[in-house]
Amino acid sequence: MRDILFIEDMLTILDLEISKLPTFRGEVFNAGGGAPNSVSLCEATAAMKEISSRSTPITQSEKVRQGDIALYFTDNRKALKHFGWQPQIDLRAGFTRIFEWIRENQTELRGRYAPSSIVKRRKYRHRGRPPASRARSLSSSLRRAYARPFA
Repeated sequence: MRDILFIEDMLTILDLEISKLPTFRGEVFNAGGGAPNSVSLCEATAAMKEISSRSTPITQSEKVRQGDIALYFTDNRKALKHFGWQPQIDLRAGFTRIFEWIRENQTELRGRYAPSSIVKRRKYRHRGRPPASRARSLSSSLRRAYARPFA
């Protein structure tokens, strides 16, 4: 589980801190989504699948990876006390905004990112790295993925 903070909320607290800079010079404030905006990878994937009408396979493991923190929530109490700040954008609204932005900008995003990926794979195919069959399947997968509009 991790908490998520969307950029609009981060910019809000930064504006508040800058406006009161002389008062809180040298102070440290934690800013994060906190427990109300916490989500597991499985929950985040399910929400994104529902919003985008797309899916990706994920695997689950009961074993925690070495060095991983199983649960992490930011303690925003100091920011709430001094600024009255707490995150305003919940997970569903934040994920929806991200996908709406992708939909609105998909032409530019494809033009900016898809061609170079496909070109790199074609270069490898001619040199034999990765194997030609793998390069063709990667290239075909990319073309199919970028050819479909976001629903």
